[in-house]
Amino acid sequence: MFLLRAVCCDWSDSIKSVWCTIVKDEMLDQVHSLDLLYEKETTAKLLEFKLKYLVSYAQLMRNYFLHMNFTDLCAELKATDDLRARQLMVISANVVGPNQIEFPESLEAMTEEILQFSEDFLCSEEFKTRFNDIC
Repeated sequence: MFLLRAVCCDWSDSIKSVWCTIVKDEMLDQVHSLDLLYEKETTAKLLEFKLKYLVSYAQLMRNYFLHMNFTDLCAELKATDDLRARQLMVISANVVGPNQIEFPESLEAMTEEILQFSEDFLCSEEFKTRFNDIC
């Protein structure tokens, strides 16, 4: 282009510098676009893989919970005579049936009444029904 036209040297040098800058900027924009496209494609593939895995994992956990025997589980937790086991039962009862009883703000504030209610609630049919609804 510059050899075909007879233009002054200053104008030719200005155009060459501007031309190079514009071409460089356009090339950088294309590189950024390609990077963004690659990142988007990689993220989409990763999400697709994760969703397949999570759906399978969720189905596995759902089947596991649906076939869990809570009566035996409660009996084993009661037999341990460990406060943490009873606290675990209170937490489980609070998650599945939060409006059944007023639960304490902290685990240290639990009363014997709340502990007993949680044990009874975990063995009830209402707990199993609500738990199945959650799953």
